[in-house]
Amino acid sequence: MKAVILAAGEGARMGPFTASVPKVMIPVGNRPLLEYVVQALADNGMRDLIFVVGYRRERIQSHFQDGKAFGTHITYVTQTKQLGTAHGIWEARGHLEDPFIVLNGSNMVDARFVESNDYDLPAALSGRFDIVFTSYGVLCWLPDLKRWGEIVARYLEPGGIFYIVEAHPMMNLFNDRLTEPDLQLLYPYFRGSEPIREEHRGCFSTPDAPITSVEHVWLHKMSDIIGSLARAGLRIESFEEYPFLSWGFFPWMERSADGWWRLPEHERLPLGRGALPLMFSLKATLGPLTS
Repeated sequence: MKAVILAAGEGARMGPFTASVPKVMIPVGNRPLLEYVVQALADNGMRDLIFVVGYRRERIQSHFQDGKAFGTHITYVTQTKQLGTAHGIWEARGHLEDPFIVLNGSNMVDARFVESNDYDLPAALSGRFDIVFTSYGVLCWLPDLKRWGEIVARYLEPGGIFYIVEAHPMMNLFNDRLTEPDLQLLYPYFRGSEPIREEHRGCFSTPDAPITSVEHVWLHKMSDIIGSLARAGLRIESFEEYPFLSWGFFPWMERSADGWWRLPEHERLPLGRGALPLMFSLKATLGPLTS
């Protein structure tokens, strides 16, 4: 499996530290941040690496060269304009065919990487953990939340904590292809178990890719999500809903100064920015195991 490492950014918020080196080359423990990422990938058997470089790329290339000294093979792709994660992956598209992973080069990594379908994970990973985390944009790809809840419980230590932050089920009911502000309801909340088939230009990671994608997504109710965890033996500790999101789900959403995406003030949205829950978070714990 190949790994794409995003290392093009300047790291402007880090001020003088990045005046002469890119953020990924800031030394920590006498080694650049990016070296920790490369080492973790090599230790996990991923040695075919693609570096997406840009700002001060010569500092990265002179340090890592072809990657041989680090037990890897490195290909360099230049991102001339820093237009975000999806654009960086798009620049590397000529080197990608099979499944791959994407990492930020400035994140220190000490991890074991496991490639597995969520439902097949028990055959690929053993042990239990203090924390299990599910992040954005996961649940809509899963047809069976009952099994998902069981797998969450399978990997938690007794007393362990499960966290999820995810798009709110209500948001997924509305048309996200409109170019002008409008909350147009497309699907019923009580839809059932059948997936939605969507065909559109672009793809999940690169919306402007010159291809046609076919996706199947499942619209789960909030009771499905909470119920699957409760039935698996987890106790809900907290639940919050938010009128903002970490990405622009609707093309006409506005990004605020705090980095969150919100509905705009617009005549077609008379209820304002708080008209719709866009995101939720939940914390749950696992009780003692029973024989």
